[in-house]
Amino acid sequence: MRRLEGRVALVTGSASGIGRATAERRAAEGAAIAITDVQDEAGEQTAAAIRDAGREAFYVHLDVTDAVERVLAERGRLDILVNNAGLGDLARDRGDEPRRLESDGRGRPNGRLPRHERARRR
Repeated sequence: MRRLEGRVALVTGSASGIGRATAERRAAEGAAIAITDVQDEAGEQTAAAIRDAGREAFYVHLDVTDAVERVLAERGRLDILVNNAGLGDLARDRGDEPRRLESDGRGRPNGRLPRHERARRR
């Protein structure tokens, strides 16, 4: 049995580059893969390549909320999420200020801005 046999994985930004390589690796390890991206043609090609290799994959145009709901609808579960998608300049284009969050010491964000940024905003 392969390590991820019977698991369902969603890899954001997986139409190309690191995301595609991550999706292909998870598929080779036995996971059913949800390919998600904003590059529809490349995403469909990635999913087709994985299926051509005898593995399970389908493409979802990336909106993370929609993608998770689709995976749950298709497979009834989500075991692995690789959040690889980047925003590029999207945040700046929308006028959003990039945010940095503190972590809990184990690398998990705790939802708070770093102390120096909180002080600056007071």
